[in-house]
Amino acid sequence: MRYLASLVFALMLCPASAVGAINTIALSGSTAPGISDAELYSFGLPSLNADGDAVLTATLELGPGSVNSANDGAVYKINQGSWSLVSREGASAPGISGATFSHFSSVAIDDAGHMLLRGEMSQTGSITTGNNQGLWRYSSSGSLLARTGSTGVPGMASSNTFSSLPLEESLLSADGRAVFLTQLTWSSGITFNNDRGIWSYDGTSGALISREGSTIAPDTGMGTFSIFSEPVINDNNQIAFSGVLNLGGNINTTNRQGIWKYNQGVGELIARTGQDVPGVSNVSFQALSRPSINNVDQVAFRGTITSGETQGVWRYTENQGELIALAGVSDAPGAPDALFAGFGSPFLSDTGDMFFRATLQNGTGGVNTSNQTGLWKMGQSQNALLFRTGSVGVPGLPAAHFADFTTMAVNEVGSLVVSATLTNGIAGITTENDEGIWFADAEGNKSLIAREGDLLAGKTISSLSFTGNSSGSDGQRTGFNSLDQLIFRATFTDGDSGIFLYSPSTTATFLGADFNEDGYVDGTDLAMWQNAFGVSNLGDSDGDGDSDGVDFLTWQRQFTGPPAHVLQVAVPEPNVCCLLAIACFFSYCRKARQIARG
Repeated sequence: MRYLASLVFALMLCPASAVGAINTIALSGSTAPGISDAELYSFGLPSLNADGDAVLTATLELGPGSVNSANDGAVYKINQGSWSLVSREGASAPGISGATFSHFSSVAIDDAGHMLLRGEMSQTGSITTGNNQGLWRYSSSGSLLARTGSTGVPGMASSNTFSSLPLEESLLSADGRAVFLTQLTWSSGITFNNDRGIWSYDGTSGALISREGSTIAPDTGMGTFSIFSEPVINDNNQIAFSGVLNLGGNINTTNRQGIWKYNQGVGELIARTGQDVPGVSNVSFQALSRPSINNVDQVAFRGTITSGETQGVWRYTENQGELIALAGVSDAPGAPDALFAGFGSPFLSDTGDMFFRATLQNGTGGVNTSNQTGLWKMGQSQNALLFRTGSVGVPGLPAAHFADFTTMAVNEVGSLVVSATLTNGIAGITTENDEGIWFADAEGNKSLIAREGDLLAGKTISSLSFTGNSSGSDGQRTGFNSLDQLIFRATFTDGDSGIFLYSPSTTATFLGADFNEDGYVDGTDLAMWQNAFGVSNLGDSDGDGDSDGVDFLTWQRQFTGPPAHVLQVAVPEPNVCCLLAIACFFSYCRKARQIARG
């Protein structure tokens, strides 16, 4: 074992390989593109499209380049690493004579490269608090889509105006159609009961989709809407939302909520409270979440049924409903003998897979408060547990435990990224390195992208964040695209920050001794070989169908160690049988060499 320990120590000095690469997009303190002598100071969360183009807001360092508090905000587009300045505080606001920008709230990009910008204008001249918000669409140049205080609201009387525009929840389809939920000014017949609605804009004109108190809710007789959730929109410009109906007539407290889908302005009911529940007999829906939508005519949502207020998740394909999982009934994949207890709202990929956070029932299948939460992929391909709290096998940190999951994003092809926290006090985890971002591709291969305490661009990470809560097909801003690329923001212990692009290897191959295919040949793989020795082929590196001493030697040669940020690694000790096998194999090799020497 002295020789084995020496070998492991020597190999631990080798750099760890990674499945993918992280490229630096921007760092604070660097030159601000398009603005002479100015410097970048900080960044908003960026948005990414299917081609890898990105948009973001940035704050400039005060002082250099004559930057002051009135012109220190900027919007950039990044195309194949090339930066272009879209607009800046103090610059002219397109479509409004004499108006200049004072602030940018958010920016999104579609797959064609069009951008949707939400901004505010300086209150000078005719610009007041009542008309200073706007939504602009940028292609080769900027054009005004909608503005507060301005008449000409689609579908409304000529005197009606928007009183506000959404800060973050403006959605953008692949070809640049914008959809948003917002509010009208109380005047000219507009009151609390009919002031909110959903509008859609293409590059030239807008349309009213639905409005409280006036629009007849499809497939409900004469029911009218009382309130809406935020809508979603797919690349086919189909819009979905959940809504609540006004009471009266055949609308009562048990059937007033539903999910609707609109296609080219024509709406249809998908699901409604008080109606039969697919997959569950003699119950009806009691509550419905905001839906998710994909590009293949599917809608998914979390529902609560009248039997014990039990939660479940459903998927509707061309309006035919299917139960995917039900609390207290459905077995949880990857958690033997465990049952689901509750669900978060699902995300739906174009593969038909549903991704959701769920909790497990305590007391069954060894479930307790420390391991009851996980992320699942279910519904189309193989149902699988992706990540779970309280269990070993964290990608890149095999001895650590997940403590919780925060921001999640899914893409069209069925991959996922998630930011998560780790349990302190285990495997060297502290408050200074307990947060990170993990990736699971469509085939289920998982890896760590970055973590607090890592070195990135020569600096130590103190926090990580990305634009999430999107399924890639729902029109919401996202930092995760269908190429499995993630654009994210990192802040560092010295106060600086940066924007980075993670791109997985498109030809990902794994070393023969990387038995768990996490991109590293380390102690976890040794443990897998140990458990498989003489029993199965799970520790087979050479493809001969078994796990033997040759495979152990391959592990030695290919050892990379864990990710570079792991300072200490506990390599599992082989059991007695394994040690005897190794000794016999070494003895065989020595005798073979002696015979060969004559």
